[in-house]
Amino acid sequence: MASRRYDLRALHEAGHAAAAVRLGVPVVSVELREGVGAVCLMDRPKYITTPTAAYATAILSAAGWTAETMVGREPTAATCQDDRERFDRAAAFACPDDRRGQQDFKRRAEEGAFRLLLAKWDAVVSLAVALTDRRRLTGAEVFAVLSPGG
Repeated sequence: MASRRYDLRALHEAGHAAAAVRLGVPVVSVELREGVGAVCLMDRPKYITTPTAAYATAILSAAGWTAETMVGREPTAATCQDDRERFDRAAAFACPDDRRGQQDFKRRAEEGAFRLLLAKWDAVVSLAVALTDRRRLTGAEVFAVLSPGG
């Protein structure tokens, strides 16, 4: 039986991957890189063009740091900088020139990421363990861990 130990970066990326699978965004691969790098590659549009895409982008962005906070860890700025920038751009697209609206949008997106991860938490942790052990998983391997039969 595999150890339930995982690298915190793996949990962060597992959060992104779980959100992507749940939202129907194809995951290409997830990997831990030497040093501090980690990446979850998704096949998603580069630009936000609709409010629905903005909300999905915000959830995908928040899912990484949300997974970290769910285990009582404070996400580091370095691991979340790109995520925060995408999150802020999504809110600005959804609610241009409306700071209160942007704050509400962000709150709802973070709550959505939390609910999504909580519903699949055991699978998210299993994915983090597998990623820690193997360092790289394909999209098919990610889907197999996170799917109902996986």
